[in-house]
Amino acid sequence: MTQVVSDPVIPSVVHQHAEEAGGLWDVRSRLVAGPVTLADLLRLDERITAHLDGLMVAGQHGWDVVLEALSARTSPGAVFSAAYLAVAGRNPASLHRVMQRAAAQPELWNGLVSALEWTSRSESRSGYELGSSDALARELAVAAWGASRNDDDDRVWRLIDDPSPRVRAAVLTAMGDCGYEPGVASCADAVLQSEAVVRASGARAGVLLGDRGRSLQVLGRLDGGRTALLLALQAHTVESAHRLLKGLVSDSKRMALLLSGAGVIGDPIYVPWLIGLMQPPETARLAGGAFSLITGLDLASAGLERERPESLDADLGDSPESADVAVDHGEGLAWPDVDGVRKWWAANSSRFQVGQRYFMGAPVTWEHCVDVLKNGYQRQRILAAHYLCLLRPGTPLFNTSAPAWRQQRLLAQMH
Repeated sequence: MTQVVSDPVIPSVVHQHAEEAGGLWDVRSRLVAGPVTLADLLRLDERITAHLDGLMVAGQHGWDVVLEALSARTSPGAVFSAAYLAVAGRNPASLHRVMQRAAAQPELWNGLVSALEWTSRSESRSGYELGSSDALARELAVAAWGASRNDDDDRVWRLIDDPSPRVRAAVLTAMGDCGYEPGVASCADAVLQSEAVVRASGARAGVLLGDRGRSLQVLGRLDGGRTALLLALQAHTVESAHRLLKGLVSDSKRMALLLSGAGVIGDPIYVPWLIGLMQPPETARLAGGAFSLITGLDLASAGLERERPESLDADLGDSPESADVAVDHGEGLAWPDVDGVRKWWAANSSRFQVGQRYFMGAPVTWEHCVDVLKNGYQRQRILAAHYLCLLRPGTPLFNTSAPAWRQQRLLAQMH
């Protein structure tokens, strides 16, 4: 780093900035799909930004400390901090070092891409090019375009024929994220390719761009993972989504996915079944979360939350399948007061029509989904962002993991 520092650097303070910036980002990476609101995310982002600013002010010493932290604790957060300093400081050589570290461990890649989201558009493109001979640099360049939700450079889309499967997958992801409708044919072709990463990216992008044929069929396969299946359920009609979900019923190890899927389908026909699963501790929170996703009722705010069962750990000890359900995406969800929920449903069920999809208590409309993006929890906001694309193919996917202040500016322009 070349920034000149006029004031003396306090090493202990710089080390604290590095530790906190990386550690807080690691926390954030879990919360962006969890039970927090945009306001909660903003407070966390302000803390991260303050530590990043402290590292920038420290100049070369800040960079040295970040590299030391990256060597000592190779985490996505440490990669994020180092990549941010390299990009914001317009230091291509330093960014290349971080890229090589992230490439060696794929789980670190999210930290690298996130750093691009946190820098300005001009900064995030310095130091690497779409035409680089290095496949890793090309992949990162495409990711920068995808993060910016901008589709005005045809060089990005020409990389759909890149020899690297990871670059092609990144291009497909960017097509879906940017709402690049001319790419829908490329997505349909991609799902027939041999590389799994290309097929998965093509199916996701194709569905976001409006393909309800081949892309949706591939996306809905049970081996595609949780995120892919939930998006497929959103894209299907209620009737066809029921059929897709039935494929999970016979597998007890997929109970967590079955519960989440019922909530995403949004048909109130599932509600009595969900209420019945709110008592067993291994399914209680996920059943409550699915109930809330359909009805829009916040259990905690409505006073329909009970204490965590004291016997939970003992109950789960004899059942690996149950333990998997309990820890799978249930963190932060309320423990439902079953009797209270049952009484609420008896008093309010007449407002809900079986066979209709409900999302947070209302039919899926553009205006309702924008409201959820503004006021919902991250789990709900991710689904709302998907619905906007599904309602109007060609709509850029709202980036619910972007810095909170950037999300707020975009939401202020949405109607």
